[in-house]
Amino acid sequence: MNIETTRFGRIEVATEMLIDFPRGLHGFQHLRRWIVWEHRPGNPFQWLQSADEPKTALMVTQPELFLPGCAKKISDALGLDESATTVLCSVALDRETRQVRANLCGPIVIDRSLRRGGQHIVDIDGLDYDADLLALCRKGQAAAPESAAVAIR
Repeated sequence: MNIETTRFGRIEVATEMLIDFPRGLHGFQHLRRWIVWEHRPGNPFQWLQSADEPKTALMVTQPELFLPGCAKKISDALGLDESATTVLCSVALDRETRQVRANLCGPIVIDRSLRRGGQHIVDIDGLDYDADLLALCRKGQAAAPESAAVAIR
């Protein structure tokens, strides 16, 4: 199937790549069909692109790449099987300060076998809604990922 986007033009994806978000995402409750788009293969950042609204895409990453153990904490807090899910977090880039910030308290969790997702609110010690990912790397909590891809397939 083809998905029209304002950022990437027309992208072709297999229908089975669609992820259903029955309740949408916070702020985008009306958008239910999304794909994870790896615009630059090997980059730790991907795009959660709406399949229904061309202008709507969120930059995401796997928090595990920057904060080892994070996905397990989130999965455990939500009572989910970590091996069956992919945990993503939304990312914002501040061009002025050159900071890369992530919302670790509002993770996007995808059940890979059902191709269903949801955004959850979690209150877990050590996780921040405005985490500076590069600062985590500088503190030695994780190595800055050079190559990583979201494992959704």
